[in-house]
Amino acid sequence: MANPIPAAQYLRMSTERQQYSTTHQQQAIAEYAIERGIEVIRTYLDEAKSGLGIKHRAGLQQLFKDVLGGNAPFKLILVYDVSRWGRFLDTDESAHYEFLCKSAGIPVHYCAESFGHDSTLPNMIMKAVKRTMAGEYSRELSVKVFRGLDRLVRSGFRSGALPGYGLRRLLVSADGLRKMELNMYERKSLASDHVVYVLGPDNEVQCVRDIYRMFTEERMSYSDIARRLNQLLIPVHFKNGIWTHHAVRMILSHPKYTGSLVYNRTTRRLQTRCRNVPENEWIVTPNAFEAIIDQATYKKAELMRTYRVSRRTDSQLLNELRAVLDQVGKLSTTILSNRYDAPSARACRDRFGSLTRAYELIGYRSAVMPTIELRWRLQSLRKKLMEMLVASHPNELSIVSRGGRWRNWLRHKSGFKVSVRACRSAFCLTKGRRWVIEPFTKENRFITLLALLNASNTEFETLVLVSRIASRRKVTVGPKDSPLQASVVLTDLGQFIFLIRKMRASRKDTIAPGHCPNAKAQGRR
Repeated sequence: MANPIPAAQYLRMSTERQQYSTTHQQQAIAEYAIERGIEVIRTYLDEAKSGLGIKHRAGLQQLFKDVLGGNAPFKLILVYDVSRWGRFLDTDESAHYEFLCKSAGIPVHYCAESFGHDSTLPNMIMKAVKRTMAGEYSRELSVKVFRGLDRLVRSGFRSGALPGYGLRRLLVSADGLRKMELNMYERKSLASDHVVYVLGPDNEVQCVRDIYRMFTEERMSYSDIARRLNQLLIPVHFKNGIWTHHAVRMILSHPKYTGSLVYNRTTRRLQTRCRNVPENEWIVTPNAFEAIIDQATYKKAELMRTYRVSRRTDSQLLNELRAVLDQVGKLSTTILSNRYDAPSARACRDRFGSLTRAYELIGYRSAVMPTIELRWRLQSLRKKLMEMLVASHPNELSIVSRGGRWRNWLRHKSGFKVSVRACRSAFCLTKGRRWVIEPFTKENRFITLLALLNASNTEFETLVLVSRIASRRKVTVGPKDSPLQASVVLTDLGQFIFLIRKMRASRKDTIAPGHCPNAKAQGRR
Protein backbone atom coordinates (compact mmCIF):
# COMPACT_ATOMS: atom_id res chain seq x y z
CA MET A 1 0.00 0.00 0.00
CA ALA A 2 1.37 3.42 -0.99
CA ASN A 3 2.29 5.84 1.76
CA PRO A 4 -0.45 8.43 2.41
CA ILE A 5 0.16 11.98 1.25
CA PRO A 6 0.80 14.25 4.26
CA ALA A 7 -1.47 17.28 4.35
CA ALA A 8 -2.44 20.23 6.55
CA GLN A 9 -6.03 21.36 7.07
CA TYR A 10 -7.09 24.97 7.51
CA LEU A 11 -10.31 25.63 9.45
CA ARG A 12 -12.05 28.95 9.99
CA MET A 13 -15.32 30.06 11.51
CA SER A 14 -16.55 33.64 11.51
CA THR A 15 -18.24 33.97 14.92
CA GLU A 16 -18.23 32.29 18.31
CA ARG A 17 -21.85 31.22 17.72
CA GLN A 18 -20.89 28.77 14.96
CA GLN A 19 -20.33 25.97 17.48
CA TYR A 20 -20.39 23.16 14.92
CA SER A 21 -18.71 24.93 12.01
CA THR A 22 -15.17 23.62 12.53
CA THR A 23 -16.42 20.14 13.44
CA HIS A 24 -18.39 19.98 10.20
CA GLN A 25 -15.37 21.18 8.23
CA GLN A 26 -13.12 18.56 9.85
CA GLN A 27 -15.53 15.73 9.05
CA ALA A 28 -15.85 16.75 5.41
CA ILE A 29 -12.08 17.15 5.06
CA ALA A 30 -11.50 13.76 6.73
CA GLU A 31 -13.85 12.02 4.26
CA TYR A 32 -12.13 13.76 1.34
CA ALA A 33 -8.70 12.71 2.66
CA ILE A 34 -9.65 9.03 3.21
CA GLU A 35 -11.03 8.69 -0.33
CA ARG A 36 -7.78 10.01 -1.86
CA GLY A 37 -5.15 8.44 0.36
CA ILE A 38 -4.31 11.64 2.23
CA GLU A 39 -3.31 11.89 5.89
CA VAL A 40 -3.93 15.13 7.81
CA ILE A 41 -0.91 15.69 10.03
CA ARG A 42 -1.36 19.34 11.01
CA THR A 43 -4.26 21.70 11.69
CA TYR A 44 -4.33 25.49 11.39
CA LEU A 45 -7.34 27.11 13.02
CA ASP A 46 -8.87 30.59 13.10
CA GLU A 47 -11.87 30.73 15.43
CA ALA A 48 -14.28 33.67 15.40
CA LYS A 49 -12.24 35.43 12.70
CA SER A 50 -13.64 37.30 9.72
CA GLY A 51 -12.58 36.13 6.29
CA LEU A 52 -12.36 39.68 4.90
CA GLY A 53 -8.61 39.94 5.46
CA ILE A 54 -5.57 38.20 6.83
CA LYS A 55 -4.46 40.71 9.47
CA HIS A 56 -6.19 39.07 12.46
CA ARG A 57 -6.00 35.46 11.28
CA ALA A 58 -3.03 34.04 13.16
CA GLY A 59 -3.72 30.51 11.91
CA LEU A 60 -3.52 31.45 8.24
CA GLN A 61 -0.46 33.63 8.87
CA GLN A 62 1.31 30.70 10.54
CA LEU A 63 0.34 28.47 7.62
CA PHE A 64 1.97 30.86 5.14
CA LYS A 65 5.02 31.18 7.37
CA ASP A 66 5.52 27.40 7.46
CA VAL A 67 4.86 26.98 3.73
CA LEU A 68 7.08 29.83 2.54
CA GLY A 69 9.76 28.94 5.09
CA GLY A 70 10.39 25.71 3.19
CA ASN A 71 10.13 23.49 6.29
CA ALA A 72 6.50 22.37 6.01
CA PRO A 73 6.16 18.60 6.59
CA PHE A 74 3.05 18.37 4.39
CA LYS A 75 2.45 18.37 0.62
CA LEU A 76 -1.16 19.56 0.45
CA ILE A 77 -3.41 22.10 2.12
CA LEU A 78 -7.03 21.01 2.58
CA VAL A 79 -9.76 23.63 3.02
CA TYR A 80 -13.50 22.98 3.21
CA ASP A 81 -14.45 25.50 0.52
CA VAL A 82 -13.39 28.81 -1.03
CA SER A 83 -15.26 30.88 1.58
CA ARG A 84 -13.31 29.25 4.45
CA TRP A 85 -10.08 30.29 2.73
CA GLY A 86 -11.44 33.83 2.86
CA ARG A 87 -14.13 36.22 1.76
CA PHE A 88 -11.67 38.70 0.30
CA LEU A 89 -13.35 41.63 -1.43
CA ASP A 90 -10.53 41.65 -3.98
CA THR A 91 -10.50 38.23 -5.67
CA ASP A 92 -6.89 38.83 -6.70
CA GLU A 93 -5.89 38.80 -3.04
CA SER A 94 -7.47 35.40 -2.50
CA ALA A 95 -5.78 34.06 -5.63
CA HIS A 96 -2.48 35.63 -4.57
CA TYR A 97 -2.35 33.75 -1.25
CA GLU A 98 -3.25 30.51 -2.97
CA PHE A 99 -0.56 31.08 -5.60
CA LEU A 100 2.07 31.59 -2.89
CA CYS A 101 1.34 28.09 -1.58
CA LYS A 102 1.21 26.60 -5.05
CA SER A 103 4.53 28.19 -6.06
CA ALA A 104 6.10 26.63 -2.94
CA GLY A 105 4.98 23.21 -4.19
CA ILE A 106 2.06 22.87 -1.74
CA PRO A 107 -1.26 23.33 -3.59
CA VAL A 108 -4.60 24.13 -1.93
CA HIS A 109 -7.52 21.70 -2.36
CA TYR A 110 -11.11 22.76 -1.65
CA CYS A 111 -12.81 19.61 -0.43
CA ALA A 112 -16.49 20.59 -0.75
CA GLU A 113 -16.29 22.37 -4.10
CA SER A 114 -17.53 20.79 -7.32
CA PHE A 115 -14.62 21.95 -9.49
CA GLY A 116 -11.36 20.05 -9.81
CA HIS A 117 -7.90 21.14 -8.78
CA ASP A 118 -6.05 21.18 -12.07
CA SER A 119 -5.55 24.33 -14.12
CA THR A 120 -8.10 23.60 -16.83
CA LEU A 121 -10.21 26.49 -18.10
CA PRO A 122 -13.56 25.32 -16.63
CA ASN A 123 -12.01 24.78 -13.18
CA MET A 124 -10.27 28.15 -13.23
CA ILE A 125 -13.49 29.91 -14.24
CA MET A 126 -15.50 28.16 -11.51
CA LYS A 127 -12.89 29.01 -8.88
CA ALA A 128 -12.90 32.67 -9.92
CA VAL A 129 -16.71 32.72 -9.72
CA LYS A 130 -16.64 31.15 -6.25
CA ARG A 131 -14.12 33.72 -5.03
CA THR A 132 -16.33 36.52 -6.35
CA MET A 133 -19.40 34.99 -4.67
CA ALA A 134 -17.52 34.70 -1.36
CA GLY A 135 -16.60 38.40 -1.45
CA GLU A 136 -20.07 39.42 -2.60
CA TYR A 137 -21.58 37.56 0.35
CA SER A 138 -19.63 39.85 2.70
CA ARG A 139 -20.87 42.93 0.87
CA GLU A 140 -24.49 41.78 0.99
CA LEU A 141 -24.19 40.78 4.65
CA SER A 142 -22.78 44.23 5.47
CA VAL A 143 -25.80 45.87 3.84
CA LYS A 144 -28.22 43.59 5.70
CA VAL A 145 -26.55 44.20 9.05
CA PHE A 146 -26.62 47.97 8.48
CA ARG A 147 -30.32 47.88 7.59
CA GLY A 148 -31.05 45.77 10.66
CA LEU A 149 -29.22 48.20 12.95
CA ASP A 150 -30.98 51.09 11.18
CA ARG A 151 -34.38 49.59 12.07
CA LEU A 152 -33.20 48.87 15.62
CA VAL A 153 -32.09 52.46 16.23
CA ARG A 154 -35.23 53.94 14.68
CA SER A 155 -37.20 51.81 17.15
CA GLY A 156 -35.29 53.40 20.03
CA PHE A 157 -33.00 50.49 20.87
CA ARG A 158 -29.24 50.63 21.39
CA SER A 159 -27.13 49.63 18.36
CA GLY A 160 -24.07 48.43 20.25
CA ALA A 161 -22.12 51.57 21.17
CA LEU A 162 -20.93 52.27 24.71
CA PRO A 163 -23.41 54.38 26.70
CA GLY A 164 -20.82 56.97 27.72
CA TYR A 165 -20.45 59.08 30.84
CA GLY A 166 -23.76 59.87 32.54
CA LEU A 167 -25.72 57.07 30.84
CA ARG A 168 -26.31 53.38 31.51
CA ARG A 169 -27.75 50.37 29.63
CA LEU A 170 -31.10 48.89 30.60
CA LEU A 171 -32.20 45.44 29.45
CA VAL A 172 -35.83 45.22 28.31
CA SER A 173 -37.89 42.31 27.05
CA ALA A 174 -39.40 42.01 23.59
CA ASP A 175 -42.60 43.51 25.08
CA GLY A 176 -40.71 46.53 26.40
CA LEU A 177 -40.77 45.47 30.06
CA ARG A 178 -37.82 46.58 32.19
CA LYS A 179 -35.64 43.66 33.31
CA MET A 180 -32.32 44.85 34.76
CA GLU A 181 -29.55 47.41 34.40
CA LEU A 182 -26.42 45.97 32.78
CA ASN A 183 -23.05 46.52 34.37
CA MET A 184 -19.83 47.08 32.47
CA TYR A 185 -19.02 44.13 30.14
CA GLU A 186 -22.36 42.42 30.82
CA ARG A 187 -24.32 41.38 27.72
CA LYS A 188 -27.85 40.25 27.05
CA SER A 189 -28.43 36.48 26.84
CA LEU A 190 -31.65 36.36 24.81
CA ALA A 191 -31.73 37.48 21.18
CA SER A 192 -35.32 38.70 21.62
CA ASP A 193 -34.30 41.14 24.37
CA HIS A 194 -33.25 44.71 23.62
CA VAL A 195 -31.11 47.33 25.33
CA VAL A 196 -32.06 50.97 25.85
CA TYR A 197 -30.28 53.90 27.46
CA VAL A 198 -31.27 55.36 30.83
CA LEU A 199 -29.79 58.06 33.02
CA GLY A 200 -26.79 57.07 35.11
CA PRO A 201 -25.97 58.06 38.70
CA ASP A 202 -27.12 61.53 39.80
CA ASN A 203 -23.54 62.75 40.30
CA GLU A 204 -22.63 61.88 36.68
CA VAL A 205 -25.79 63.50 35.31
CA GLN A 206 -25.06 66.68 37.27
CA CYS A 207 -21.44 66.64 36.07
CA VAL A 208 -22.56 66.57 32.42
CA ARG A 209 -24.84 69.55 33.06
CA ASP A 210 -21.98 71.38 34.81
CA ILE A 211 -19.72 70.77 31.80
CA TYR A 212 -22.26 72.39 29.47
CA ARG A 213 -22.73 75.29 31.90
CA MET A 214 -18.98 75.91 32.20
CA PHE A 215 -18.63 75.86 28.43
CA THR A 216 -21.66 77.94 27.42
CA GLU A 217 -21.93 80.38 30.34
CA GLU A 218 -18.43 80.65 31.79
CA ARG A 219 -16.83 80.30 28.34
CA MET A 220 -14.21 77.89 29.63
CA SER A 221 -12.06 75.86 27.23
CA TYR A 222 -12.01 72.06 27.10
CA SER A 223 -8.69 71.98 28.96
CA ASP A 224 -9.88 74.40 31.64
CA ILE A 225 -13.01 72.33 32.25
CA ALA A 226 -10.97 69.13 32.49
CA ARG A 227 -8.54 70.82 34.90
CA ARG A 228 -11.36 72.00 37.16
CA LEU A 229 -13.00 68.55 37.21
CA ASN A 230 -9.69 66.96 38.17
CA GLN A 231 -9.16 69.55 40.91
CA LEU A 232 -12.62 68.75 42.29
CA LEU A 233 -11.72 65.03 42.20
CA ILE A 234 -14.77 64.18 40.10
CA PRO A 235 -14.53 60.40 39.49
CA VAL A 236 -14.48 59.19 35.92
CA HIS A 237 -14.12 55.77 34.30
CA PHE A 238 -12.00 57.03 31.41
CA LYS A 239 -8.40 55.94 30.84
CA ASN A 240 -6.19 56.53 33.92
CA GLY A 241 -9.23 57.87 35.78
CA ILE A 242 -8.57 61.51 34.86
CA TRP A 243 -10.43 64.07 32.81
CA THR A 244 -8.88 65.22 29.54
CA HIS A 245 -9.84 67.90 27.02
CA HIS A 246 -10.76 65.05 24.64
CA ALA A 247 -13.23 63.57 27.16
CA VAL A 248 -14.83 67.00 27.68
CA ARG A 249 -15.07 67.60 23.93
CA MET A 250 -16.79 64.24 23.41
CA ILE A 251 -19.48 65.11 25.95
CA LEU A 252 -20.02 68.57 24.44
CA SER A 253 -20.26 67.23 20.88
CA HIS A 254 -22.50 64.17 21.23
CA PRO A 255 -26.27 64.66 20.68
CA LYS A 256 -27.10 61.62 22.83
CA TYR A 257 -27.16 63.89 25.89
CA THR A 258 -30.34 65.46 24.46
CA GLY A 259 -32.05 62.06 24.62
CA SER A 260 -31.37 61.30 20.95
CA LEU A 261 -30.22 57.87 19.87
CA VAL A 262 -27.55 58.33 17.20
CA TYR A 263 -26.05 55.76 14.84
CA ASN A 264 -23.65 55.92 11.87
CA ARG A 265 -21.56 58.88 13.06
CA THR A 266 -18.48 56.90 12.03
CA THR A 267 -18.09 53.80 9.90
CA ARG A 268 -15.56 51.06 9.27
CA ARG A 269 -17.61 48.66 7.22
CA LEU A 270 -15.89 45.66 5.67
CA GLN A 271 -12.85 46.26 7.90
CA THR A 272 -11.92 49.53 6.22
CA ARG A 273 -10.30 52.37 8.15
CA CYS A 274 -12.60 54.24 10.50
CA ARG A 275 -13.90 57.48 8.98
CA ASN A 276 -16.37 60.16 9.99
CA VAL A 277 -19.77 60.19 8.27
CA PRO A 278 -21.37 63.50 7.19
CA GLU A 279 -24.02 64.64 9.65
CA ASN A 280 -26.79 64.46 7.03
CA GLU A 281 -26.21 60.68 6.85
CA TRP A 282 -26.50 60.08 10.59
CA ILE A 283 -29.41 57.97 11.80
CA VAL A 284 -31.03 59.89 14.67
CA THR A 285 -34.02 58.93 16.81
CA PRO A 286 -34.99 61.93 18.97
CA ASN A 287 -36.51 61.51 22.44
CA ALA A 288 -35.48 57.87 22.63
CA PHE A 289 -34.70 58.22 26.36
CA GLU A 290 -34.67 60.89 29.07
CA ALA A 291 -32.48 63.86 28.18
CA ILE A 292 -29.72 65.29 30.36
CA ILE A 293 -29.36 68.51 28.33
CA ASP A 294 -32.16 70.40 26.58
CA GLN A 295 -31.94 71.08 22.86
CA ALA A 296 -31.37 74.81 23.30
CA THR A 297 -28.29 74.28 25.49
CA TYR A 298 -26.89 71.70 23.11
CA LYS A 299 -27.42 73.95 20.06
CA LYS A 300 -25.73 76.83 21.86
CA ALA A 301 -22.72 74.65 22.67
CA GLU A 302 -22.66 73.41 19.08
CA LEU A 303 -22.58 76.95 17.70
CA MET A 304 -19.82 77.94 20.09
CA ARG A 305 -17.76 74.91 19.11
CA THR A 306 -18.27 75.62 15.41
CA TYR A 307 -17.55 79.34 15.44
CA ARG A 308 -15.16 79.79 18.34
CA VAL A 309 -12.25 79.78 15.85
CA SER A 310 -13.79 79.89 12.39
CA ARG A 311 -15.36 83.32 12.89
CA ARG A 312 -12.01 84.86 13.81
CA THR A 313 -9.84 86.26 11.02
CA ASP A 314 -6.30 85.13 10.31
CA SER A 315 -4.99 88.35 11.82
CA GLN A 316 -6.92 87.78 15.03
CA LEU A 317 -5.57 84.25 15.41
CA LEU A 318 -2.00 85.41 14.77
CA ASN A 319 -2.37 88.27 17.26
CA GLU A 320 -3.53 85.79 19.88
CA LEU A 321 -0.48 83.64 19.19
CA ARG A 322 1.77 86.69 19.56
CA ALA A 323 0.11 87.56 22.87
CA VAL A 324 0.75 84.06 24.25
CA LEU A 325 4.34 84.21 22.99
CA ASP A 326 4.89 87.54 24.76
CA GLN A 327 3.48 86.17 28.03
CA VAL A 328 5.06 82.71 28.06
CA GLY A 329 8.17 83.28 25.97
CA LYS A 330 7.63 80.22 23.76
CA LEU A 331 4.94 78.27 21.92
CA SER A 332 4.12 74.58 21.74
CA THR A 333 1.16 72.26 21.23
CA THR A 334 0.86 71.76 24.99
CA ILE A 335 0.90 75.48 25.74
CA LEU A 336 -1.79 76.22 23.16
CA SER A 337 -3.99 73.35 24.38
CA ASN A 338 -3.91 74.68 27.92
CA ARG A 339 -4.67 78.31 27.06
CA TYR A 340 -8.23 79.57 26.78
CA ASP A 341 -7.09 82.87 25.22
CA ALA A 342 -5.33 81.22 22.26
CA PRO A 343 -6.33 79.08 19.29
CA SER A 344 -5.58 75.39 19.63
CA ALA A 345 -2.78 73.74 17.70
CA ARG A 346 -5.37 71.92 15.59
CA ALA A 347 -7.09 75.20 14.72
CA CYS A 348 -3.76 76.65 13.56
CA ARG A 349 -3.11 73.59 11.39
CA ASP A 350 -6.57 73.79 9.84
CA ARG A 351 -6.25 77.52 9.14
CA PHE A 352 -2.61 77.86 8.07
CA GLY A 353 -1.77 74.36 6.83
CA SER A 354 0.62 73.57 9.67
CA LEU A 355 1.63 74.80 13.10
CA THR A 356 5.07 75.62 11.73
CA ARG A 357 3.57 77.93 9.12
CA ALA A 358 1.61 79.77 11.83
CA TYR A 359 4.83 80.19 13.81
CA GLU A 360 6.60 81.56 10.73
CA LEU A 361 3.86 84.16 10.17
CA ILE A 362 4.47 85.66 13.63
CA GLY A 363 8.25 85.42 13.29
CA TYR A 364 8.72 82.65 15.85
CA ARG A 365 11.14 79.77 15.48
CA SER A 366 11.00 77.16 18.24
CA ALA A 367 13.89 75.01 19.42
CA VAL A 368 12.29 71.90 17.91
CA MET A 369 11.83 73.43 14.45
CA PRO A 370 15.10 71.99 13.06
CA THR A 371 13.97 68.52 14.20
CA ILE A 372 10.54 68.94 12.60
CA GLU A 373 12.03 70.22 9.36
CA LEU A 374 14.51 67.33 9.24
CA ARG A 375 11.72 64.82 9.75
CA TRP A 376 9.70 66.35 6.93
CA ARG A 377 12.78 66.25 4.70
CA LEU A 378 13.35 62.57 5.52
CA GLN A 379 9.72 61.78 4.72
CA SER A 380 9.92 63.60 1.40
CA LEU A 381 13.23 62.01 0.36
CA ARG A 382 12.04 58.54 1.38
CA LYS A 383 8.79 58.91 -0.56
CA LYS A 384 10.69 60.09 -3.64
CA LEU A 385 13.13 57.16 -3.41
CA MET A 386 10.31 54.60 -3.16
CA GLU A 387 8.56 56.14 -6.16
CA MET A 388 11.82 55.99 -8.15
CA LEU A 389 12.26 52.30 -7.31
CA VAL A 390 8.70 51.51 -8.40
CA ALA A 391 9.20 53.53 -11.60
CA SER A 392 12.38 51.52 -12.33
CA HIS A 393 10.50 48.23 -11.85
CA PRO A 394 6.82 49.02 -12.62
CA ASN A 395 5.81 45.43 -13.30
CA GLU A 396 7.44 43.99 -10.19
CA LEU A 397 7.22 46.52 -7.35
CA SER A 398 4.37 48.40 -5.69
CA ILE A 399 4.00 50.59 -2.61
CA VAL A 400 1.85 49.20 0.20
CA SER A 401 0.49 51.78 2.64
CA ARG A 402 -1.03 51.13 6.07
CA GLY A 403 -1.75 54.75 6.97
CA GLY A 404 0.64 57.46 8.11
CA ARG A 405 3.72 58.86 6.40
CA TRP A 406 6.06 56.10 7.61
CA ARG A 407 3.79 53.06 7.58
CA ASN A 408 4.44 51.94 4.02
CA TRP A 409 6.85 49.61 2.30
CA LEU A 410 7.63 48.01 -1.06
CA ARG A 411 6.11 44.70 -2.11
CA HIS A 412 7.36 42.48 -4.90
CA LYS A 413 4.79 40.80 -7.11
CA SER A 414 5.78 37.42 -5.65
CA GLY A 415 4.73 38.61 -2.20
CA PHE A 416 7.90 39.42 -0.27
CA LYS A 417 8.30 42.88 1.26
CA VAL A 418 11.12 45.41 1.44
CA SER A 419 11.36 48.03 4.17
CA VAL A 420 12.83 51.43 3.29
CA ARG A 421 14.52 53.39 6.10
CA ALA A 422 15.75 56.98 5.72
CA CYS A 423 18.75 57.24 8.10
CA ARG A 424 19.79 60.71 9.18
CA SER A 425 23.43 61.54 9.64
CA ALA A 426 24.73 62.37 13.11
CA PHE A 427 28.10 62.94 14.74
CA CYS A 428 29.31 61.17 17.86
CA LEU A 429 32.33 62.56 19.72
CA THR A 430 33.78 59.14 20.43
CA LYS A 431 32.99 57.38 17.14
CA GLY A 432 32.66 60.14 14.58
CA ARG A 433 30.24 59.89 11.66
CA ARG A 434 27.16 57.76 12.37
CA TRP A 435 23.72 57.08 10.89
CA VAL A 436 20.59 56.70 12.99
CA ILE A 437 18.22 53.83 12.17
CA GLU A 438 14.78 54.44 13.66
CA PRO A 439 12.84 51.41 15.01
CA PHE A 440 10.02 49.96 12.90
CA THR A 441 9.73 46.63 14.68
CA LYS A 442 6.96 45.30 12.44
CA GLU A 443 9.27 45.67 9.44
CA ASN A 444 12.42 44.26 11.07
CA ARG A 445 11.97 40.88 9.41
CA PHE A 446 11.79 42.43 5.92
CA ILE A 447 14.76 42.90 3.64
CA THR A 448 15.68 46.51 4.36
CA LEU A 449 17.02 49.30 2.16
CA LEU A 450 18.97 51.78 4.28
CA ALA A 451 19.12 55.19 2.63
CA LEU A 452 22.02 56.97 4.37
CA LEU A 453 21.96 60.77 4.25
CA ASN A 454 24.94 63.04 3.73
CA ALA A 455 26.54 65.08 6.52
CA SER A 456 24.12 67.99 6.03
CA ASN A 457 21.08 65.67 5.87
CA THR A 458 19.91 67.18 2.60
CA GLU A 459 20.09 64.16 0.27
CA PHE A 460 20.88 60.46 0.23
CA GLU A 461 24.56 59.65 0.06
CA THR A 462 24.58 55.83 -0.01
CA LEU A 463 21.96 53.11 -0.47
CA VAL A 464 22.72 49.77 1.20
CA LEU A 465 20.73 46.55 1.52
CA VAL A 466 20.60 44.36 4.62
CA SER A 467 18.59 41.18 4.96
CA ARG A 468 16.89 42.17 8.23
CA ILE A 469 17.21 44.37 11.33
CA ALA A 470 17.46 42.63 14.69
CA SER A 471 17.24 45.64 17.00
CA ARG A 472 13.91 46.77 18.45
CA ARG A 473 15.25 50.18 19.47
CA LYS A 474 17.09 53.08 17.88
CA VAL A 475 20.47 52.07 16.45
CA THR A 476 23.44 54.17 15.35
CA VAL A 477 25.95 52.63 12.96
CA GLY A 478 29.16 53.90 11.40
CA PRO A 479 30.87 53.18 8.06
CA LYS A 480 33.36 50.81 9.70
CA ASP A 481 30.81 48.86 11.70
CA SER A 482 30.28 45.26 10.65
CA PRO A 483 26.60 45.66 9.65
CA LEU A 484 27.44 48.25 6.98
CA GLN A 485 30.65 46.45 6.01
CA ALA A 486 28.64 43.28 5.37
CA SER A 487 25.82 45.04 3.55
CA VAL A 488 25.29 45.25 -0.20
CA VAL A 489 25.72 48.71 -1.72
CA LEU A 490 23.12 49.65 -4.30
CA THR A 491 24.79 51.80 -6.95
CA ASP A 492 22.15 51.40 -9.65
CA LEU A 493 18.40 51.29 -9.04
CA GLY A 494 18.11 48.87 -11.94
CA GLN A 495 19.97 46.26 -9.87
CA PHE A 496 17.50 46.45 -7.00
CA ILE A 497 15.41 43.38 -7.89
CA PHE A 498 18.48 41.27 -8.67
CA LEU A 499 20.12 42.14 -5.35
CA ILE A 500 17.09 41.53 -3.15
CA ARG A 501 16.46 38.18 -4.82
CA LYS A 502 20.05 37.24 -4.11
CA MET A 503 19.75 38.46 -0.53
CA ARG A 504 16.54 36.50 0.05
CA ALA A 505 18.50 33.34 -0.56
CA SER A 506 21.10 34.12 2.09
CA ARG A 507 19.36 36.26 4.77
CA LYS A 508 22.56 36.39 6.82
CA ASP A 509 23.56 39.96 7.63
CA THR A 510 21.65 41.66 10.44
CA ILE A 511 22.00 44.82 12.45
CA ALA A 512 22.43 44.04 16.12
CA PRO A 513 21.57 46.44 18.94
CA GLY A 514 24.04 49.25 19.32
CA HIS A 515 24.22 52.88 20.30
CA CYS A 516 26.55 55.79 20.55
CA PRO A 517 28.17 55.72 24.05
CA ASN A 518 27.90 59.48 24.39
CA ALA A 519 24.33 59.98 23.18
CA LYS A 520 24.04 63.45 24.68
CA ALA A 521 27.05 64.58 22.70
CA GLN A 522 25.36 63.71 19.42
CA GLY A 523 24.66 66.61 17.15
CA ARG A 524 23.51 67.07 13.60
CA ARG A 525 25.59 68.77 11.01
